[in-house]
Amino acid sequence: MKQILYTLLCSIMIVGTISCGNSNKKKPASGDLSSKQKKELRQLAKKIKVKLEEKKNRIIKTINTPYGDNSTVYTFDGDKCIGYKETIAFTDAETAKKTHDGLKEVNDLSHTMKNLSVNGKILSYEYSQETIDGMYEGMTRAQVLEQIKKEIKQSEEFFK
Repeated sequence: MKQILYTLLCSIMIVGTISCGNSNKKKPASGDLSSKQKKELRQLAKKIKVKLEEKKNRIIKTINTPYGDNSTVYTFDGDKCIGYKETIAFTDAETAKKTHDGLKEVNDLSHTMKNLSVNGKILSYEYSQETIDGMYEGMTRAQVLEQIKKEIKQSEEFFK
């Protein structure tokens, strides 16, 4: 069950980050989960807390789960997004290392991240400016904030 929730959490973080708000409104199939597993998953999902705050030139999204915490910091110069840093605190170093290795493999092909690192249980990375420009091109700070709120709402709907 821990692995299922972890996989869902990572999927939501990555899809939310990459999708730029483009959703198809369809919920993914739940696979071959038993009704007991689905019930356990719903109970665990209730423990996920999302916090969104604005501080000076930054928007900070924090997700707390029983299996780790995630912080995303968007930095702005006026209305332009100039920074995107993701920090994930896992409950164990092995999971952090495995996730790092997977992201490194993807990044070796895509070159979308910079400063990808793991330090014990903490994984962090930043997107390159080229990637940030591709994700938020032509969007104001208010539009980026609205998109983040929409992604949070979509993830809440997913867990209902």
